[in-house]
Amino acid sequence: MHFGEGLGHQGRIDSTLPLTPFDRVTALSFRIFKGPARAAAKGSPRLKVDLLKSDMTVTPEGLVSLAFFLTTVSIAPTALVVGVLLALGIALGLVFLAVPVLTFSVTMYYPHISQSSRASRLDDELPFVVGFMSILAGGRAVSRGGPEDDIEHVHLPRCLE
Repeated sequence: MHFGEGLGHQGRIDSTLPLTPFDRVTALSFRIFKGPARAAAKGSPRLKVDLLKSDMTVTPEGLVSLAFFLTTVSIAPTALVVGVLLALGIALGLVFLAVPVLTFSVTMYYPHISQSSRASRLDDELPFVVGFMSILAGGRAVSRGGPEDDIEHVHLPRCLE
């Protein structure tokens, strides 16, 4: 969603827009894990800053509840895979027990990763912005308004006034 898109009268969210799949899963997970997610989000004040810098459209409580939900969903398939591999005598299957822990960790760390990629994209655009600003600053544009609206006060010769 772009800046201002979906905002109705007086900055309210337009509820007629369809929810994205991410929003639907986040809403479902928040309904299920509302209490623990609020408590965990309060314990992580840096999460809100990371979410704002990463430009993700989710609250800290929503992200924590999503992490709880995805971790819970990953437990059953992980247990099945580990059980099958152990039944086949493959002890290396115990490595898969790390999947739920990794699911939670990656979900919670994702805003920090996204923040870093957003910052590098902005750094990549900086030379173009500087060039554009120098073109604007070097121009001798005169507005139709009074002298206070001019980019630069241009003094015309008396014969042109």
